[in-house]
Amino acid sequence: DFKHLNTLFWLLTFLCLTTYGSVMPFNYIATGFFTATTLKDMPSIEARKMAGIYMGVPFFIGAIMVPIVGALIDKFGNRTSLALLSGAMCLITFVFFYLMQPLFPLILLGISYSIFAAVIWPSIAISVNDKEKVGLAYGTTTSIQSLGLAINPLIVASLLVGFGSYQFCLLFFTFLGFISMLFGLWLLYENQYNRNSLLDKVKF
Repeated sequence: DFKHLNTLFWLLTFLCLTTYGSVMPFNYIATGFFTATTLKDMPSIEARKMAGIYMGVPFFIGAIMVPIVGALIDKFGNRTSLALLSGAMCLITFVFFYLMQPLFPLILLGISYSIFAAVIWPSIAISVNDKEKVGLAYGTTTSIQSLGLAINPLIVASLLVGFGSYQFCLLFFTFLGFISMLFGLWLLYENQYNRNSLLDKVKF
């Protein structure tokens, strides 16, 4: 059955692995990261409260933006360009954490997450040639995504324990953002030149 899953599907799946594999594990360490860096001069309780507010920013943006972006995609298509944009924004977000206060990078992360969530799940169904294999496709993508969400926190924990700093954890997330952008470029090429822009269509 896996022979029916084409290159577009696998690129979307690995995009899911790298993008969700950076956003979700970052959220796991966000409280410690913010209290140890940006909020280190605040009293502990206040720092944790503020860190909790920061952690909610990307998902609050997602709660508002995902249906809006989804409706725009239904109307205008361009899924592969948006997937590439999401990967690039994810990369830029983690670079910005080195350079500025966290609120703007978190807003950017929320926008990137919203675009990606609206793009990825319908694209998987569209990419499958044999529509009887759509369930297999979603199961495979979710399984690989879950594997990443199981392994990446272990990598992050090892980096944090081994180096005693969040900087190497951020470097790992930045690397995942870079890989997401590369997968986005490959997806754009595959879709346009080998699949007749299948993912960018509005009507099927």
